[in-house]
Amino acid sequence: MINVGTLVSSAIRPNNSLDPIASAFASEIKGGLHTVQNTTDRNAIIFERREWGMMCYSISDNLTYQLEYGLQDTNIMNNNNWTPFSGGGSGGGNEWIDSVLSVLYIQPASPINGNRYLVGLGSLDLTPITGVIWSAYQSGQVVEWNSTLAQWEVTVPSDGMSVRVDNDDNSIYRYEGVFPSGYWEKERVSQIRSISVTKPNGLYYSNS
Repeated sequence: MINVGTLVSSAIRPNNSLDPIASAFASEIKGGLHTVQNTTDRNAIIFERREWGMMCYSISDNLTYQLEYGLQDTNIMNNNNWTPFSGGGSGGGNEWIDSVLSVLYIQPASPINGNRYLVGLGSLDLTPITGVIWSAYQSGQVVEWNSTLAQWEVTVPSDGMSVRVDNDDNSIYRYEGVFPSGYWEKERVSQIRSISVTKPNGLYYSNS
């Protein structure tokens, strides 16, 4: 394949490694890691500089985002495909994510910036149910309201991901399977009882 453009036969470098100049600006390259002031600037990255899997650090909210292929669709200019990067290879791939306020079946009318929820799930094993009233979000997703963009930012669960639900005492939720066919399962915590030894002859035990 014959390349087009300004062709070079070696790497572009400063004359001296100690020269106080940069050989390239991250905000002007295709893909890679960009740094912007806020998510508005992130969303303004032009088509020619976008690449699936690229990273973008937003200074104002101190988050790194990844442009994830197929998160919402395969349109690289759809800014709903940006997702907070948590270090697992793709957005939301971390084993533990920030807690959510609650599991909601109906989308709140007036969310506050930073509000996080688990999108409407089922009963005991939290398998998806019908009739969930969330405009464009799937049962099982974790969403966080971004008031600057006036939209929900989505984390798609991965197998083994865990989250604590703030209004559900004494439990965490662990995702089993591959989204969207998987499900959130409640796991009890603080259920291990300690055992202490009584001293009369070393043979008796009591639970405490």
